[in-house]
Amino acid sequence: MSPIRTSRLHARAARLGSRARRLVLGCGAALALAWPTLTLGQAPSAGGSAGQAAVEGSGITLELNKLEGSGSVCRSYFVVANRGPETLKDLRLEMYLFDRQGIAMRRVALPFTDVRAGRTKVVIFDLADLACSDLDKLIVNEVLSCTGETGQPIKGCPDLLTTRSRATAAFVY
Repeated sequence: MSPIRTSRLHARAARLGSRARRLVLGCGAALALAWPTLTLGQAPSAGGSAGQAAVEGSGITLELNKLEGSGSVCRSYFVVANRGPETLKDLRLEMYLFDRQGIAMRRVALPFTDVRAGRTKVVIFDLADLACSDLDKLIVNEVLSCTGETGQPIKGCPDLLTTRSRATAAFVY
């Protein structure tokens, strides 16, 4: 991407809010990475790991990786990637669990603690008295706590979060 296009992109992003700014800059970065391929008439690869890494280059990504039933417990596996410059001492999220009919079943507060900067961590939660097959969607309703290594709140933390799911249930923010 030419320097002129890049400067226009940054100028436009500066006029937007932080969430929209990340979207504009992230799309611009993905386009810049894909530009040589697109100009040669080739489709970008399905894996897209280089472009995906550019878009996810900063922030906190929470992935619902797997749901596993065990008796009356639904074990949930979350993968937390902290691409920010600061260790997450405590990230506590209020989530609502919805059934297949779209009815809220339960409210939970899940803690994700001690995720070092630049690292990825797997965190497991057991959701008691819940069949995984009944779970259709998890919604992050609110960030209850987001503190850094010193115990001070991380500025703009809710805007740093992104979610995705590899499990049978959706995971949205």
